[in-house]
Amino acid sequence: MSGGHPHRDPTADARLAGAPSIWAYLPWVPLYPLRPHGIAVLAMVAAFVAIGSQSLMGIPLLAITAIWMLHYLMQIVQRSAEGRATPPAMGGDVVFLDGWRTARALVGPALVTTAAGALQGGARDALWMLAAVAAPAYLFTFAFEDALRRALNPILWCDFAWRLGLLPYALACGLLAGGAWIVLTLAAVWPIWALAAVVAYLAMLSTHLLGASAALRQSALDLPVRLQHPEEVAAEETLERRIELLVLRLDAHLQAGDRAGAVAALGLEVPAHQRRRLHETMFERLLLRRSTDLLLAEGQYLMDVLLEERRFERALDVFEACDQQQAGFLPDAPARALTLAQAAFRSGRTAVLDALVERGIATWPRDVVAARLLYLQIRDLSERRGDDAQAFALLPRLLEAPEHPDRAQFEALAATLQRLTARRR
Repeated sequence: MSGGHPHRDPTADARLAGAPSIWAYLPWVPLYPLRPHGIAVLAMVAAFVAIGSQSLMGIPLLAITAIWMLHYLMQIVQRSAEGRATPPAMGGDVVFLDGWRTARALVGPALVTTAAGALQGGARDALWMLAAVAAPAYLFTFAFEDALRRALNPILWCDFAWRLGLLPYALACGLLAGGAWIVLTLAAVWPIWALAAVVAYLAMLSTHLLGASAALRQSALDLPVRLQHPEEVAAEETLERRIELLVLRLDAHLQAGDRAGAVAALGLEVPAHQRRRLHETMFERLLLRRSTDLLLAEGQYLMDVLLEERRFERALDVFEACDQQQAGFLPDAPARALTLAQAAFRSGRTAVLDALVERGIATWPRDVVAARLLYLQIRDLSERRGDDAQAFALLPRLLEAPEHPDRAQFEALAATLQRLTARRR
C-alpha cells in the first residue's frame, strides 16, 4: 500500500459520511471490492493461491499471500473507519509495512489452525465458529493498536461488539463464516483460485463493513481517527485554496515592495472555526521563508487565536519562536501580554515570564497591566524560585500606585512576604 497516494473517491466518501446509519450504506458494501484496486487484489490472491497450491515449493508463496492479505484487511478497517469508501492499493512493499504488528496479528490465526488440526468433528466446527465470531474484533484491535493480549480477550470482543452494534458485528461475522462454509462445502467442486477469490471478496466485505460501522458510530468508540463529513471536507478544501491564494498575494505585495500590504493581507477573514488552521499554516510557512516582519505579524494573529481558544502552551511556544526571530518581541496589546505572562507563571516558564514582565513594564509603564505583571513576577520569585529577598525588594515598585484596582491584592502579598522575611531574621 502506498501511503503517499490516498486513493480517495470524494463521492463515495461523502456517501459513507452522510449515511444516517450503516443500514442506509449497506447496499454499497458489496461493490466495495469491485473497485479497481480491490479487483487487482482479488486477482493477485487468486493467481498466487493457484500457483502456490501446485506443489510444496509454492508454500512460501501461500504464506506471503496470507501475510499480505492480513495486512491489507487491517488497512481496510483503518481506512473505512476514517470514512474512506474505496479500497487501498496494494504494492509489493506492503510486506515491509508494520511488519512486527502483522507478525503478531498472525498469532491468532496460527493458534486456531493448530488447534483445528488437533480436533475432530463437532469440536473442530465449534472452534471455527468461535474464530468467525472473534475475528472482526481481533482484526479491529490490531488495525489500531499492537496489543495481542487485548486482541485475544473475549471480554473485549463482547464489549466491542456491543459498542459497534450487535447486528453490524453479526453481519461481519457472517460474511467471514460464509467464506469458511464455501471452502468446506465447495472445495471439491470449484477450482482453488475461485475459492480464494471468493473468500478474499467476503473478507474485504466484512472488514469494510466493520470499519464503516465504526466510522458511523465514532461517538461510541474511542478511535484515533475521525470521520469527516462532506461539508467539513469541502470547507477544508476551500480553506486550502484560500491559503494558496493568500501566499500568491503575499508574493505579489513583496515583489512590488509593498510590505505593509503583505502584512495587511495576513488578516484574511475566514470562519471562526478555521482561524487557527489558517494562521498555524501561515506561521509555519513564514518560518521557512525567514521573512521576519511578516512572521512577527502572523505570530500576533496566531497568538490572538490561541489565547481565545485557551491554548496557552502553544501561544507561549509561538511567543518564543517570534522572540528568537526578533529580540524584544512583545504582543501588541497589554491584555494579551498579561494573559501570556499568567500562562507562563502557571507552567513554570520563568524565562518567558521575566521577558514579558520586563518588556511589558517598559512598554506600558502607566497601564494597570504593568503592576499586574510585576505582581506575577514577585509571586514567581517567592513561590517557585525561593528568592524571597529579591521578591521583597520589588515590593516598593508594586505599591507605588495607591489607586490601582488590585491594591488590596498587592498589599496582601506584601504582608505575606514581610512575615516570611521577619521569620527568617
